[in-house]
Amino acid sequence: MSNPLDLARRTGYPTLEGQLDVRVSSDPATAKLRGVYELLEDTDAEIAGTLAHLQRLEARRKDLLIDLNSIASFMLNLPAELICEIFLHCLPPLCTPPSPRDAPLLLAQVCRHWRSMALSLPALWTHICVPVALKAVGSRVEMPSAVLDLWLERAGPCLLSVSVVLETQAPPPETTQVWWPSNEAFRTLCHNCHRWRELEIVRRLEDFPLFLPKETHWNLPELAKLTLLLAYGGRHPSGYPPGVLSNLMNTPALREVHLMGFTPISLQLPWAQLTTAHVENLLPIEFLETLAHTTHLVDGTFSLWPTQMFHIPATAPAVRLLRLKSLRIIGELCTEIMTYLACPALARFALSFGPGNDLAPLTAFLARSPSIVDLDLDARAAVPLGGLLGVLDALPTTEALALGVHTGLLNTMLPHVLRSTPTLLPRLRRLVVRERVDRYNEPPVDAADVVDMLRTRWAAGLKSFCLVTTHVFHTIHPGFSILAREGMDLELKTHGSGPFLVVYFNSRRQY
Repeated sequence: MSNPLDLARRTGYPTLEGQLDVRVSSDPATAKLRGVYELLEDTDAEIAGTLAHLQRLEARRKDLLIDLNSIASFMLNLPAELICEIFLHCLPPLCTPPSPRDAPLLLAQVCRHWRSMALSLPALWTHICVPVALKAVGSRVEMPSAVLDLWLERAGPCLLSVSVVLETQAPPPETTQVWWPSNEAFRTLCHNCHRWRELEIVRRLEDFPLFLPKETHWNLPELAKLTLLLAYGGRHPSGYPPGVLSNLMNTPALREVHLMGFTPISLQLPWAQLTTAHVENLLPIEFLETLAHTTHLVDGTFSLWPTQMFHIPATAPAVRLLRLKSLRIIGELCTEIMTYLACPALARFALSFGPGNDLAPLTAFLARSPSIVDLDLDARAAVPLGGLLGVLDALPTTEALALGVHTGLLNTMLPHVLRSTPTLLPRLRRLVVRERVDRYNEPPVDAADVVDMLRTRWAAGLKSFCLVTTHVFHTIHPGFSILAREGMDLELKTHGSGPFLVVYFNSRRQY
């Protein structure tokens, strides 16, 4: 609102002070005019006070709304420790570069309360991803050092999880050159290597000597997990040459590795102290050598590189792992390798293999592993029923069994054998069958036989059954509903997921 005094000055109208200077103060008109101006000034002062009071009320209302939301919000009423735990579960995978769309930056933008909690939680800022990207000629894109310094400051004294990844997973064009790790951000991280708890490098094969140069002596007293993966998969054609990468033997806390194509020959690690190992793309002899070096392994996952000829030298070591509890092997020709393994404490075993495998070495291995209680066999081929029954006969202690084949299973004599042979799998509690019935060349699944088998096994202790099949159930046998009402966990469904998944029967949804 305009001040009348300012308006009078702009229009040239004499102000009260000016009129008093030129007129006699006893003039009645002047006295009246002076009174009006005084009233206007009082009114303007009152308006200004009212506006200031209104601003104070609006600020108070805003604070009250914040308090109201704090009281009414379920999340804000949770204990601070629980909210912090939820925040930690919101963190993306380690290889995710910083982004305002991901935690922790996203959490700090929700509200004042969340921002305060996010900034006061050092563990939320311990995941540091440096996207050292493939650089086109003449361009440079890097993680700003200011961002990294802020991350390290917010992480406080906590141990760090560091990831160095490619900014893109697309294969590089021929005209692209790589900007090597001489940037300030990576040097800053290396200066803090004594705080590394986890290190992940996802790069091309030829990049690893630049990130782990042979002459570098690392100080990694807290490193517990190491991940070295090839950005585009694969492995070195003849095995990675030894003595090229850094010596990482001085890592007393290292217990877990995830490697691709690296073996004890090509990578100097304290293999004997590892308890968890996930190693991909190994040759059969490399697999045995790796197991021979990981004498304290408890949980192992290995994938064998597909080769035209499966060859194990006569000098291959026989491996005996006394502490191994869980083992998973994925390959094409891999049952023969079971001949060289002895795992007396093995409790969980998973094997995925292709066509052309002999089941006899697998059967002998299972017979030498009497403590297996959880077995998952996935045959990407047709398996003779006689050989499969021989495998099952070597599992007297197994409680959970998953069978996967590329032919039918429940349309064979298997249901009849399971129903009529109580000594076969006597402790079975959970059964999963993944089959692919050729509807044009194989007989259909007889639901009545399956129900009879399940009823017999239900009386013997079977609690759960899942069938994943290509067979089409036009109608559901009433025996499934009866078993479900009695307490058995039953599920009949197709392969696939999302719109390609058809669930014919699910006891959890219906009962």
